[in-house]
Amino acid sequence: MKSNKYWQERQKAYFSNIERDENKLLKKLYKEYSKEAKRLNKEIASYYIKYGKDNIIEYKDLLVELHPEERDLLIEDIDLFFELHSKLEHLKPIRKNMYKVDRLESLNYAITKGQLELGLKEEQLIMDHLSRGFSDTYYKVIKDMNLGVNDSIINDSMARDLVNTKWLNGKNFSDRLWTNKQKLIDYMTTDFKNGVIRGDNYNKLGNILKRRFIKRSKNDIKRLIYTEGTFVQNQAMARPFEDMGYDTYIYDAILDNRTSDTCEGLNGQEFLFKDKQAGVNFPPMHSWCRSSFMVKL
Repeated sequence: MKSNKYWQERQKAYFSNIERDENKLLKKLYKEYSKEAKRLNKEIASYYIKYGKDNIIEYKDLLVELHPEERDLLIEDIDLFFELHSKLEHLKPIRKNMYKVDRLESLNYAITKGQLELGLKEEQLIMDHLSRGFSDTYYKVIKDMNLGVNDSIINDSMARDLVNTKWLNGKNFSDRLWTNKQKLIDYMTTDFKNGVIRGDNYNKLGNILKRRFIKRSKNDIKRLIYTEGTFVQNQAMARPFEDMGYDTYIYDAILDNRTSDTCEGLNGQEFLFKDKQAGVNFPPMHSWCRSSFMVKL
């Protein structure tokens, strides 16, 4: 086992690697956001063309029921989507009437479906990123710290189980992703309705929705990826020491003008590995947490 000074140097390298991979992931996701923004813009444009006049839509015109053929196709599409993705059933739009669907509900569903399809891509990309990061860091710790742990004990399934841990408030990264997505859907559908009521033209309302979608999505996903990355990295770094029988760790916060009161208070405190709990006495303690740990030799 090497010194804690060496350990801190290696930690910086591990976090640097995960930050590099996070930036690559964010670039992929931002491209997906651009695609969805264009699709959404076309959807809104089609509504203005179909139901508007002089680049304005009257709100009352959006409350007109769809023709039976359009309604049946829409309901069939809704039911099929949620049949294929049953885990998202709790996000299924609630129809005001089982036998009637108006134009506004149809547009709201188009917004909802686009966001849920995007969320499925986000979920898979983030899972792959985090599980790969856990395995990579686990093996590097074993090698760098000369721990001699049998590296065959961690497989992809175990890494994914760790990533899926409900480590804070009974939720895991996927739960938080879908909570964020539902909030965004609610904002966007409300923005559209209010824009039509105000009499916004296509360009103004389209820009409002695009800004809402892009800004909120980027903020939410950066916070989620960073915080979950901190959770996974610290778990991956701790696991080899636990496997080798080390029993005590020391909370190690980065002390500067951005340090939270919680992390500053925990800094330097000793805890048993068997009692470690992310969000309680082990990082991350909060969103954007930068803390880690040292091992008591």
